[in-house]
Amino acid sequence: MKVGTARVRPMGNREGVLYCDGASSGNPGESGIGAVLLLKDKTYEISENIGIATNNIAEYTALIKGLSMAKALRIESLKIFLDSELIVKQIQGSYKVKSENLKALYQEALSRLKSFKAYTISHIPREQNKKADALLLKGPVTIWASLLVSPVSMKIFPLVLSAFLTLSLFAPSPAKVTVYDE
Repeated sequence: MKVGTARVRPMGNREGVLYCDGASSGNPGESGIGAVLLLKDKTYEISENIGIATNNIAEYTALIKGLSMAKALRIESLKIFLDSELIVKQIQGSYKVKSENLKALYQEALSRLKSFKAYTISHIPREQNKKADALLLKGPVTIWASLLVSPVSMKIFPLVLSAFLTLSLFAPSPAKVTVYDE
């Protein structure tokens, strides 16, 4: 995956690079998460709608799900990149966690981070987190693609589209995990 002009790719079998992102349409509002885990020879992606949440809850949720995926794959050393400066600074200890809604998620993230032999967590500009950012919409797009193949009269298509966008775009959905061989 390209990050700026550098290509960040893990070197060893037990090393990984994790990009996470969460977003909310409204704050709070309908929310989604995306996480991309790069290993030496594979790429794993998570895309999930999480329902109503704040953007910071979505960011923490993306981090926790990404960490869970890395641990399940027996990663020992992890480089983590997020475009949420708040979450990164809280994990690093530079900022206090003031929001009661975030304290449990913060503790969960710290607990999962402690299970790795080594990790770094860094803030990156949103432009350098495009892969994880793109996954925020992957769940709804996949759902819509399945609707397109069902027989729908073109006369009611605009009505169906409007109803879908209004009611279903951010409906909570099961996480989607995708694996790519490099």
